[in-house]
Amino acid sequence: MTTKRFVLRTQMASLALVGCGLTAVPISAQTVTLAAQAQFTFETGTAGFRVPVEGKVIKGAPFSADIVSESIQTLSDGNRIVQRSTTRFYRDSAGRVRREEERGSGDPAISISDPIAGTSYSLDADNRTARQTPNMSAIHVNTAVQKVFALNGSIAVAPFNWTGRAEDVRVQPLPERTIEGVRAEGVRRTTTIAAGAIGNELPIEIVSEEWTSPDLKVLVLTEHRDPRMGTSTYRVTNINRAEPDAYLFEVPADYTVQQLPDRLKKILPR
Repeated sequence: MTTKRFVLRTQMASLALVGCGLTAVPISAQTVTLAAQAQFTFETGTAGFRVPVEGKVIKGAPFSADIVSESIQTLSDGNRIVQRSTTRFYRDSAGRVRREEERGSGDPAISISDPIAGTSYSLDADNRTARQTPNMSAIHVNTAVQKVFALNGSIAVAPFNWTGRAEDVRVQPLPERTIEGVRAEGVRRTTTIAAGAIGNELPIEIVSEEWTSPDLKVLVLTEHRDPRMGTSTYRVTNINRAEPDAYLFEVPADYTVQQLPDRLKKILPR
C-alpha cells in the first residue's frame, strides 16, 4: 500500500483522491477502492463544496485518535521545508467517522461520514451550515471521469506515479510491535530506480515502512524516505478504544443542511 494522489480538473469542478493505502490499479480499471484512512474529496470553485468520503466502512472497532502527518524536505543549501498537519479522528462501532482537521487559523475543518444514513457532511462552523453529499465506500473512477468530460472541458491528471521506468521492488515483512498501545504488523518496501532510468547517474533507493493494526484495521504508522523529496510520516497517536459520544456523528441542531447542487450530482457515480 502506497500513498497516491491524483486530481481531475475541469472548469466547473475537480475530483481529488487522497489516501494512505490507495489500491494501486491503472486509471482504466473499473473501480478504485480506498483503504480505511483514504479520503475522496469533491471540490468545486462555484459552490465551495469540499466533502471527504470514507473509503471503507469498518464496524465493531471504535476508537478516537490524533493523526499527525509531516513532510520534511532538505534543500541543497541545508534549508528545510517542513509541513505538518494534525487531524482528530473518531470512529464508532457502526463505522461512522468524524474528522477534525486543524487549519492555520479559525475553527477546524470538520467532516462526518455516516454509512448508516448513506450521507457525508462537511460542517462550516462560521456559517452554521452542513454540506451534504452521498456516502460511497467505492468510487467508480471511469464513470466519474466520463461524467466530468460530459459536463465541461478537458481533464488534466496530476502525476499518479505510474511509469514504465526500470524499478526493482523488494518487500520485507517486519516483526510485530506495539504502537500507541495497539498491536501492529509491519512491512518495508524498498524501491530501487535503476541508474539512467530518469536521467540519474546512480541508482535511487526509496524506502517506505507501513504498520497496520489488525484490530482497528487502520494504518497506525508510515514512513516514506525518498532522496528526491525528503521524508514523510503519518502517525496515529493518543489512541483511545472507548466508544466515542454519539453526538459527534450528528449534525448540530442549529445547522442548516445544504444539498449538493444538481449539476454537480451528475458527476457522482450511482
